[in-house]
Amino acid sequence: DIYIEADIDSVYDQLNNFNQIFIVGTAISLFITGLLGFFIARTITKPITDMRNQTVEMSKGNYTQRVKIYGNDEIGELALAFNNLSKRVQEAQANTESEKRRLDSVITHMSDGVIATDRRGRVLIVNDM
Repeated sequence: DIYIEADIDSVYDQLNNFNQIFIVGTAISLFITGLLGFFIARTITKPITDMRNQTVEMSKGNYTQRVKIYGNDEIGELALAFNNLSKRVQEAQANTESEKRRLDSVITHMSDGVIATDRRGRVLIVNDM
C-alpha cells in the first residue's frame, strides 16, 4: 500500500490561489465582453441614429444633409438608399418651387382674371388684375 501525506493548509492555500485566479480571470473576461458588446452595439446604433437625425432634419425641410455610410452591409445600403431618397425629395421640391414661381409669373402677367380651385371648390390661386 502507498500512503501520501500532505499538509492540509498547503492544499487549502493552493485552492485559494486557484479560486483567486479564477475570479480575476472571470472579472477580466466579463469586462472585455462588456467592452466588446458596447462597441459592437455602437457600430450598429450609430448609423441608425444618424438616419433618425436626418429624418428630423428632412421633416423641417432641410434636404441638404447626408447620412454617413459606415460600411457595405445592410445598414450601409440603407444609408445609401436614404441619401438617394433625400436627394430625390430635394430635387422634387426644387422642381415644384420652380414650377410654382413660373405659374405665379404667368398668372400675375395675365390681363384676364384667373381663379384656380381644387376639386372641392376651394380657391387656390387668384391673380390681381
